[in-house]
Amino acid sequence: MKKFLSLIGVCMAMACTNSSTNIFLQEWDTPYGTAPFSKITTDQYLPAFKAGIEEEKANIAAIIACPDAPTFENTILAYEKASPILDRVEGVFFNLSESDSTPEMQAIEAEVLPLLTEAENEILMNPDLFARVKAVYESSESLTREQQMVTKKIYQAFERGGVGLDEAGKKRFAEISTRLSTLSQQFGQNLLAENNAFKEATGLTV
Repeated sequence: MKKFLSLIGVCMAMACTNSSTNIFLQEWDTPYGTAPFSKITTDQYLPAFKAGIEEEKANIAAIIACPDAPTFENTILAYEKASPILDRVEGVFFNLSESDSTPEMQAIEAEVLPLLTEAENEILMNPDLFARVKAVYESSESLTREQQMVTKKIYQAFERGGVGLDEAGKKRFAEISTRLSTLSQQFGQNLLAENNAFKEATGLTV
């Protein structure tokens, strides 16, 4: 039932964003899977971020609800593939926002970063998901070297993401990480503005 309700949430989110026109909600039939920049418009970003977060939540819920014993395929690999929409939109948006941002994109960034941080905290502090990751990590002798490295990386991300804290600690950790993401975003925008002002005044680029 939990998985079913999560999937309903994803379907509703994608319906509201009109997947027929939002390029981030579609598979990219392009050479090497490159972004089709000519089809991307600024108004597609925020709906895609929100749909991507809902998709990721549903896929994470499915991993947790899996009745089979944790394996690399049904836990680690499934976790790595849990957010295809976010992978697409983040790969485009944040590269552009750091190199060729606009006031509209800066406003989207200010709105979306807390949402992404909250979603990441929710995942990395989930004890049920961590239990599955830990089970794979502790029995990783049979995995390939590459699989061991990926598993270790994810396991450490959970440990460093506050999964071992008590509830008060998790709440405080989430507050700090959200504040840091906001400050980092503000610093990046201020730095870009200063570089642009310097270029306009001198004709030189930093």
